[in-house]
Amino acid sequence: MSDHARDSSSIRVTLSELSRQEAADAQSELLGTQHILLAFLGDYENSAARILSSYAVTREKAEAAIKQVMAEGVCETQKRSTDAESKTAALADQKPSTEQASQAFRKGSLEVIKRRDPVAVWAHILLGLLMVEEGIAAKSLAALDLDFHQLRTSIFKLLDSPEVPVP
Repeated sequence: MSDHARDSSSIRVTLSELSRQEAADAQSELLGTQHILLAFLGDYENSAARILSSYAVTREKAEAAIKQVMAEGVCETQKRSTDAESKTAALADQKPSTEQASQAFRKGSLEVIKRRDPVAVWAHILLGLLMVEEGIAAKSLAALDLDFHQLRTSIFKLLDSPEVPVP
């Protein structure tokens, strides 16, 4: 496994674990993009939280926006898993992900490779969340009147900075 792939998968595991805890805390049967967003805004210092806080996005504001979006009937679809994936998730006692959450992780991980960044950080997954526009997280951030173009620019600026950001 390349260093690039190892870095990308290790950051994903940690974020995945925190996201799954957010889903469990919400008593949700599925891990959705909203749980990833809330994991960013938890107590753990990370690059995504740094960017979001620069736009005055707090956990409280995100939770309110998520409730608003979900009250409007926005929902995510369960990812169709193979039998092997389902068995593995069940053995690991993991909640299944929505298709949108899986896409966000995948698109964020691909962004690391595309940009040839030396390390994967949570800001890459934030990019993935923004790319999955039909996800609850993206719709919630839009409900907070964030300009996605400006947000992406800030993410790229952080990723391009000489100082390697925290995950």
